[in-house]
Amino acid sequence: MPVKIAFLSHAHGNKDFVHKVKSDLDKAGILTWLDEFQIGIGESIRQRIDQGISSSNFLLIFMSKAAVQSEWVGREIDAAFMREIESKDTVVIPLLIEDCEISATLKSKRYIDFRNDYNNAINTLIDTLNYPRRQVLEALTDRWVGESGALYLSTVGNLVIGKYDWYHFDKERPGNIFGNVERNRIKFNWTWDYTTERGLGIFDLDSTFQLLNGGWWAADRNIDSDLPLEELNSIEGFNKWTFEKDRKFQRLNDLREEMVNTGENLERVKNSLNRGYRVSLSEASRRLIILGRAYNIKKSSIESKGKILSKSKNRVTKKNHKKNKKNDSHKI
Repeated sequence: MPVKIAFLSHAHGNKDFVHKVKSDLDKAGILTWLDEFQIGIGESIRQRIDQGISSSNFLLIFMSKAAVQSEWVGREIDAAFMREIESKDTVVIPLLIEDCEISATLKSKRYIDFRNDYNNAINTLIDTLNYPRRQVLEALTDRWVGESGALYLSTVGNLVIGKYDWYHFDKERPGNIFGNVERNRIKFNWTWDYTTERGLGIFDLDSTFQLLNGGWWAADRNIDSDLPLEELNSIEGFNKWTFEKDRKFQRLNDLREEMVNTGENLERVKNSLNRGYRVSLSEASRRLIILGRAYNIKKSSIESKGKILSKSKNRVTKKNHKKNKKNDSHKI
């Protein structure tokens, strides 16, 4: 999984609070971009900030009265929103650190409230940076394999829908799971078409997005799905379940996508050639028409000159004929 970098956009009046958040993010293994550590003496502030935003996965906006009035914070927000639109990633995360007016640009964003409970807010922020919802949902949509079978997952909004194929049973009667995602945990219900059995379960997606660790239990078991996995593993009736992404399946999907992309590229080339052919044909026709017109003009010109020459010749012939006739009369 690529390294995460968080750009810290703030007003200078909030430096102490920003340093505290930076320290906690550093401890959690999240890299941070803070101007005072990244901009050297003599360097262009605007250029370095633009570089910092473009190289970061997230822009954390520390919302305060001072930030609302800061021109630099406003520029950083605009640059981040442009990048968000272009890359289609959720990169802008507002952090409300004191009562203030929220700008119209940020009102569409859900913020993390640091005003009353710092510990809860920083943990929420770290979880959000480690497990961006869109990336988690995209990662889940795949084929997962375990010791006893294969799990086929797909997502619809925040819902997770899946089929479980037990290797030792009829594939026509798979197990079904459906649930939702909370941070990196999937909480689901399960049923099995082969019997009337049903129950609940959880999966925790690891930070590499390659492993699902969790388990399931029958519906008559009273087990808290919010407990840490370590505690769940020690509870009677909790059945461990571990899956990893099927790399062969991934490779087939990659090849399928590559073939689709290749086909699209070939289609674009074909269309381009067709357009080029039509343009060339049109250009050739236009030139032929121009040449034809020039030929007709030239032909008309030659014909006109021919008529003029013919008239001149006739006049000369008549004149010579009269002269000869006159000469003949003198001889008599």
